Amino acid sequence: MFQRSHFQTLVQRLGEQSQHLIVVAGPRQVGKTTLVRRVLEQGAHTYDFASTDNPCSQTIDPFNPNPQTTQAQLSSAPDAQWIIQQWAEARAKAQSVQSQASQSHCHILALDEIQKIPRWADVIKGLWDEDRAQGTPLHVLLLGSSPWQIQKGLTESLVGRYELLKMSHWSYAEMQEAFNFSCDEYVYFGGYPGAAKLINDLRRWRSYLIDSFIAPIIGTDILQMQPSQQTCLAEKPV
Repeated sequence: MFQRSHFQTLVQRLGEQSQHLIVVAGPRQVGKTTLVRRVLEQGAHTYDFASTDNPCSQTIDPFNPNPQTTQAQLSSAPDAQWIIQQWAEARAKAQSVQSQASQSHCHILALDEIQKIPRWADVIKGLWDEDRAQGTPLHVLLLGSSPWQIQKGLTESLVGRYELLKMSHWSYAEMQEAFNFSCDEYVYFGGYPGAAKLINDLRRWRSYLIDSFIAPIIGTDILQMQPSQQTCLAEKPV
């Protein structure tokens, strides 16, 4: 199984005592979530992985007349309270694990697509500073696929509190090693590992690229950028 160089970097960071937030950022579909999950699953640390795309961590039993998670919770978008809840659960586990293991052991909390929550950086700043003051043994991983929104939160609220692990599109050497791409194939199809197995069917490859890259970037990332919205409003005729 091919592993990018970021794998060992992340393993090394998580093997150290928690000093900074670890931010894994980069374009869509370059393997951020896959890499983090592999590191967590193969490591010796306990961990929690939560995504804003799937905010309910509890399993709903359709035959249970009194389910703990309601349909309203399922349909509602995650907010600051969701971050606080995930953090509180991870914090309790970190303290429990520390009392049973060595002082150097850290529980890990990974939050995926964190930029989708309004004012996420302000909430995390308060929680992180509180943990630093109390010495809570908790590693925190933040994953994001909208570079502008992630950078905005980091520079406005989290200065000096994070280390950034940038993941770019795959290089030619990586695509050649992992998928046996020729130079011409790399120039034409690019460094997208998710689309690599579809290149023999151009129609399917194009559909995948539109649905998984172009549509989300235009429909989500760009429209959520505040300056773009303000520009559109300013240019709208009265």
